[in-house]
Amino acid sequence: MRCVKVALRLLVFAACLHGVCSTAYAYEDEVGLSVTAGYSFARGQSRSLQGVAVGSTLDIGLADYWSLRTRLDYAFHPGPGLDPNIHTGALATEAIYLIDVVTWVPFFGAGLDVRAWHERGDTDLLPAAHAVLGVDYLWSREFTFGLDARALVTPDPSQGRPVQVLVVAVARYLLDY
Repeated sequence: MRCVKVALRLLVFAACLHGVCSTAYAYEDEVGLSVTAGYSFARGQSRSLQGVAVGSTLDIGLADYWSLRTRLDYAFHPGPGLDPNIHTGALATEAIYLIDVVTWVPFFGAGLDVRAWHERGDTDLLPAAHAVLGVDYLWSREFTFGLDARALVTPDPSQGRPVQVLVVAVARYLLDY
């Protein structure tokens, strides 16, 4: 049993060492096109709803560690019982700081949004801000896969739709420019 534990520890250590020493690919001078799918949580004044989200992103690598992203997201939140469904959308621009030193690339950033909120036949366009946190896995020079989490906040909570959280899986294709 002791030999198995030692072997497992050595295997984990070797895997970690491989990850640190493996080739990393930078995002600079790259244009990325991605699709996203995942989970959405929206909270208004009177209720909270869970739903599904889809979207697309255009990335432009500005430097070794900076990327500018433009996103278009849509989320569907089914209403319970006879409550109406809620549809949300966002057009956003965000600045991302990438910690691009290994095959796994953690990142964080912030951005500004225009949110659309459709409920009971009424559509509102609202300004919003968001924070983003995520990680990408560099599958190859052209493809990355990852997870992103975003919290969107409407600056004026009196609008009744102050918070939306998106957690999405991302598949990204990178092109040189």
